Amino acid sequence: PTLIRRAVRSATARAQVVRTSYKAVRRLEQRVLESAEELAATNVALRHEIEGRERAELSLKVAHDELEQIFQSTNVGLRVVDRELTITRVNEAFARLLRLRPEEILGRKCHQVLPGRYCHTPACTARLVLAGGIVEEREDRKTDGHGRTSPCAISAWPLRGALGEPLSVVTSIRDLTEHKRLESIAEA
Repeated sequence: PTLIRRAVRSATARAQVVRTSYKAVRRLEQRVLESAEELAATNVALRHEIEGRERAELSLKVAHDELEQIFQSTNVGLRVVDRELTITRVNEAFARLLRLRPEEILGRKCHQVLPGRYCHTPACTARLVLAGGIVEEREDRKTDGHGRTSPCAISAWPLRGALGEPLSVVTSIRDLTEHKRLESIAEA
C-alpha cells in the first residue's frame, strides 16, 4: 500500500508537472503567435514606408535631372560660389565664356577665374549677395582664362538655406562684346 501510494503521488505530481508544462507551452505559443502578428504588421508598415521613400527619391532624382538640364541648357554663363568665394558649379556656357573646361574652373576662387573691377572691393558681387543683397544687373569688364578682356553683364542672387540665410551665390554672366560692337556701329 505504501508503495502504491508513493507511485500514485508520483504519478499525480508528474501529471501536475505535465499539465503545468502544457499550459506554459500554450502561453508561449500564444505569445509567439502574437509576436509574429506584430512583426507581420510592422513589416507591412515598413514596406509601405520604404515604397514611399523610394517614390520620393525617384521624384527628387527626376527634379534634380530636370534642373541640371535647365542649368546646362541656357546660353547665359552661370556659376555658383560658396561663402568662401569658391566656385562649386558652372554650366557649359560659363566655361565657354572663359574658354576653359569646367574642371579647370571648379574649386578655384571666383576672382582667380574671372577677375573684374569689383573684385576685392566693398562692391564685390558675391560679398554683396552674401550680405543679403541682390545684384540686379551691372556691367563690368572681365578677363577670361586666356587674358582676353570683354564687357559683361552680371546679375547675382542668393541660394538660401532652410532658415532663409544666404548659403551661396548664383551669378549669371553674359558677354556683351557683340552688343557693344553693334552699339558702336549704330552710333557711327
